[in-house]
Amino acid sequence: LLPQKSISALTYGIMLASIPTSIIRLDQITTTSLSEEHGSLQKLNFYLKKLILISLPIIVFYELFSGFLVRILFYYGHFTLTDLKLTKIATMVYAINIPIMFIWPLIYRTYQIKDNLKPIFFIAIIGIFVNGILNYVFVLKLMLGIAGIALGSVLAGFVLCTTGYFLLKQTEHKKLLQGL
Repeated sequence: LLPQKSISALTYGIMLASIPTSIIRLDQITTTSLSEEHGSLQKLNFYLKKLILISLPIIVFYELFSGFLVRILFYYGHFTLTDLKLTKIATMVYAINIPIMFIWPLIYRTYQIKDNLKPIFFIAIIGIFVNGILNYVFVLKLMLGIAGIALGSVLAGFVLCTTGYFLLKQTEHKKLLQGL
């Protein structure tokens, strides 16, 4: 249903967009601090605010220079102008996902610290269904093509993070009420 060369463009686009999260492994860096606080929501909120602040300039950079990055890294050999355009689109859309790529591992790590991984399974199932539904709507109904696939992944990641965060918040709220 997608134009030829779309899968490669999506692969290269997510690869480029995930460079910052591969370099800055904040989920690894914050593990000790979160563990010392027993995965407290207050400490998680502290890091989430910092992640959003870090992510915004990175997103702007990608939106402005994704064509340049794709051209420098991939535009040689059999990489055509069509490949360049498709990969640029994928990179620009996936760049919006950078905060999610930082936040989700941190939320997952918090569940791990709290020794409560059961909700992760249900959160993941929700994310998969949302991604499938959004891909259907964006690609088949709205005919957004490669941008639709990437946008579906971005929005599914957002749902994944918000669901995970609110379940953590709900769990902490219940523990506070039980402590009273």
